[in-house]
Amino acid sequence: MSWKLKGTNVLHIYAQDAWHQEAYIVGNKEGLLELRNAIDEALKSKEAVANVFPTDGEGYDAYVLLVDENEEDKFHSLKLPYTGKNMRFEVKFDDEEVNIHHPHVLVKNT
Repeated sequence: MSWKLKGTNVLHIYAQDAWHQEAYIVGNKEGLLELRNAIDEALKSKEAVANVFPTDGEGYDAYVLLVDENEEDKFHSLKLPYTGKNMRFEVKFDDEEVNIHHPHVLVKNT
């Protein structure tokens, strides 16, 4: 028996393997609306969560976080989002020592 997707917030987020490669967000209408609502909320309050599912039914939270233009240094301290095995390195800007973090450090309401 297969899992029924209708009425479920289905969303797959596929990151880039390397520079200049495509990223994909694939979902059903419910999943894309859940993501849109989270984006709208994050634009107001800097943070929101979309409760979504991949097609195997194992739900997850997709955090949507706003970094204001005056907080640019936060971007420089984040791990790069590439997933390819040959892309496991970090970039330093302006010859500064940078502590690299996972984006979860930006989440305030956990």
